[in-house]
Amino acid sequence: MIWTVIAINPATETAETAVFNLSHDGDKAEQAATKCLPGRTIVAMVKGNHAESTYLPTTTLSLYRVKR
Repeated sequence: MIWTVIAINPATETAETAVFNLSHDGDKAEQAATKCLPGRTIVAMVKGNHAESTYLPTTTLSLYRVKR
């Protein structure tokens, strides 16, 4: 099944889209997408090819993690 993946790339502090042919099962598809996009945080996955119709603002994100 075709999936459009929206992910955050902490190295460039931007959002990205990618289209993959992955499992029909959402959990398995997410695991495979994570392997295809190392170092990125997946924030959404949509069934189908929506790469051209997805709008991602060019806003730079300031990302950081505070350990408690």
